[in-house]
Amino acid sequence: MVGCVPFSICPCARTQGDNVKAVLITLMVLIIEVFAVALFTQKEWVERQIHEEYAETVQVMGQRNAGRIYKTADEDFQKLVVKSGLFDESYRMFVPQGERDMGGQHAISDGITWFEQRLNAFWAAMFRGFQRWALFTTWLPYVLLLFLPAAIDGWSQRAIKKETYGYTSPVRYAAAYYILVGLIVLPLGYFLLPVQITPLFPPVWAICASAAIVWLAANTQKNI
Repeated sequence: MVGCVPFSICPCARTQGDNVKAVLITLMVLIIEVFAVALFTQKEWVERQIHEEYAETVQVMGQRNAGRIYKTADEDFQKLVVKSGLFDESYRMFVPQGERDMGGQHAISDGITWFEQRLNAFWAAMFRGFQRWALFTTWLPYVLLLFLPAAIDGWSQRAIKKETYGYTSPVRYAAAYYILVGLIVLPLGYFLLPVQITPLFPPVWAICASAAIVWLAANTQKNI
């Protein structure tokens, strides 16, 4: 009688556990990033980064393409954030209109002003996130053109190893898997990252992801 594989060492179980762990870590990092952006960034700082990133985008992609990207971002922001009422509602909740120095309570006035500054910085960062998303989606068709041949090449290498009894490394497979998961998660942080980022991030990301796909497919175990 063939014994059952214990759950603790089952590859499927480990993969599922790793996936859950990756999702939880990703959510935690994103939550920390959102709070860090809201608490520690300044509107003026973000606006300066927006202008600098736009200037770099013009240099890389040309004035016409950059203008189209940023116009799309502005339209999406207006539709999803401003016209939906989300923008005004956030200020209504934390920044009351009228007199702030309520009965001489300067602490209340300072607290309201602090919330207003945090909201200003947060929405500026969100607007920059919309711009980065618009830039990323502009590169997306070219990214997909890289992924397809990468997957075909990696799977072809696996087929050759299967026929010639070549070695498929589980260590390389695991490394490629975690690299690819990290690269999939990376753009989520990229949209709100409170530092200036080159507009060449999407193609560089695509090249790294393509290399990981080749490595992953080429070292997939031959008996699956």
